Amino acid sequence: MRISWSFGPLMVALTVLLGGCAQEAIPEETGSLQNAKAEDRPPVASLLGPEVSLHYLGHSAFVLAFDDGTTILTEDGDSRTYGVGSPDDLGDLDPDIVIYAHRYADETRRIEFPNARVVSGDDLTHGNVEIRAIPVTEERPGDNYGYVISYKGFHIFYAGDSQGDILAIDQPEVRNRLKKQLPSRLDLLMVPIDWKREITPQAVSYVEFLRPNRVIPMHYLSREAKERFLDSLTAVHRGYYIIESNRSDCRIFVTQPPRPVEVISLKAGPVVGI
Repeated sequence: MRISWSFGPLMVALTVLLGGCAQEAIPEETGSLQNAKAEDRPPVASLLGPEVSLHYLGHSAFVLAFDDGTTILTEDGDSRTYGVGSPDDLGDLDPDIVIYAHRYADETRRIEFPNARVVSGDDLTHGNVEIRAIPVTEERPGDNYGYVISYKGFHIFYAGDSQGDILAIDQPEVRNRLKKQLPSRLDLLMVPIDWKREITPQAVSYVEFLRPNRVIPMHYLSREAKERFLDSLTAVHRGYYIIESNRSDCRIFVTQPPRPVEVISLKAGPVVGI
């Protein structure tokens, strides 16, 4: 059976103390991410360790905001990339870093961010944020990149379009390669769960093999695909706690690893603030 939770004050308090994903009420009139980033207020997570906020734009697109002010946009492009309407859903977002899974993405589909540093199969250090490109497989070995994003000891793996690796996760060479490429501890895995063919069982095996502390499903083409993944994950193992939200944003406080593993289900939406 899958456990769902609607976020309330008690849940926020518990996740702040134990680590995990905490929802923070954001008024409708809250400004864009850029305005929220500029607010002069000490982050709550400074009392407990680093903090990362996430906003899900849809498909494989996220905004990550760290408590040192650094912002990252993953997998940007035209509206087909986001699945939430149009590039206008980004508001006046001005990220510090833009990450592309595919090095040779069609330039005509990209949205220009003149102040951003572009990462497309490269490594990058920006203040406290370290980004390491990991070749992954969609159709053929190394045809795109995932990224290990490290921040003050917190390790995120944005898995890009790694459906080929997911389909082959039972093969020893794939497992050995992933173990060599990835940190021994993954605090957050952002994993594709849908493709042009059914990959739910293999996506579950992929998560089981990497065993991250937190999981966010991405790259799904329907609500049914995500539901199928969540149901399959909890049917295989009881060590997952499903956090379902009707919101697009989530704050993760980097304290002790959560037990059981948290699976954070977000709803795609435009940027209004994190």
